[in-house]
Amino acid sequence: MDMVLDEWFEPVGVPVGADWQGVVDVHTATAGFPDLLGKRIAIFSVAESRGEAGGHVCDGADKVRMYFYRLHPRDFYGKIADLGTLRCGETVEDTYAAVEEVCHQLLLQGTLVVVLGGSQDLTYAVSRAYARMRQAITLLTIDSGFDLGAPVGTIDNKSYMGKVVTQSPNHIFNYINLGNQSYLNDAAAFDLMERLQFDDYRFGLLHGGIAEAEPALRGADCVSVDMASVRKADAPGNAYAFPTGFSAEEICQLMRYAGTSYQVSSIGFFDYHPACDRDDSSAMLQAQMLWCFAEGVEYRTNDHPLEGQYEYKVYKVMAEGDEPEAVFYKCKQTDRWWVLLPCTEEQKQRYGRHYFIPCSYKDYEQAVEGNKPERWWRAYRRLK
Repeated sequence: MDMVLDEWFEPVGVPVGADWQGVVDVHTATAGFPDLLGKRIAIFSVAESRGEAGGHVCDGADKVRMYFYRLHPRDFYGKIADLGTLRCGETVEDTYAAVEEVCHQLLLQGTLVVVLGGSQDLTYAVSRAYARMRQAITLLTIDSGFDLGAPVGTIDNKSYMGKVVTQSPNHIFNYINLGNQSYLNDAAAFDLMERLQFDDYRFGLLHGGIAEAEPALRGADCVSVDMASVRKADAPGNAYAFPTGFSAEEICQLMRYAGTSYQVSSIGFFDYHPACDRDDSSAMLQAQMLWCFAEGVEYRTNDHPLEGQYEYKVYKVMAEGDEPEAVFYKCKQTDRWWVLLPCTEEQKQRYGRHYFIPCSYKDYEQAVEGNKPERWWRAYRRLK
């Protein structure tokens, strides 16, 4: 497999700091392509921005690498491979196919995939890798917009999600957006999210209460980060950044949550425009985001109730009338919560672990007061 991938990648074009020598296996002109055996994380970049709606160039991955390899490696010894830069195809569709194939191979062998973009429409290519595995997934974007567009025709980084959620066969169990801002999305986009029972967490809800995003990230498989979701003062390296958005501290906390999620198997960082990046602020922040994600991976715990590795307290909240009861599970060892969806055996076979929804203690309190949490209702309707 490594020999096949070797042909698709250019070596990394920046030096690796002395602290990282022997810690991360980097594809360089002298060292050659890394051995993926035993690696937990595989990083690769794609300088593909033909799908960038404004025509901005997204080719700053090596600048991000430069700052990443200046940080302290901590406990990453022997667990990360940097494959280098994936060669873009003659057309953007060719690049999508290459990204899909690389992600598919890495996911099949259980390697966690990190993509340094490139424009965010590459998320479509990553999602296709899961479709080939016939795996129902939860796709989560951290973005100020939903990027929903027409499901047919050419896509770009502002319209790709329409094609993702309507592709056939459909493998998206849920689409979650963190950080959307109402004045950047039209009413039709909100209506579509509601009609499809997808989850959106508005920026105003999460700002100052970032812990509310942890259950959403805990249940995600594929995570896609638009750098425009960070406020312009903290990450100026995006032409569409606004004064409002996640702070540098908040986006790093989200990356930590994504890292500690046992379910997240791929993450992409997209829409970094180096020409807009004064003093390399965005490159430095994205390097810190990547570091926080990698550190979070070191603290992963598979405490999902279906795994049976831990002990749980079970709380049943009775419902009135014809409503089904809500059954909450709290892991005694980690204090994390899930809620069980009522479903048939056929639905369990089709959706796998998705009939357990990660939630919070606040959700349990809400149910006790007689109001099932919104994330429970949406998931219940999706099953139907």
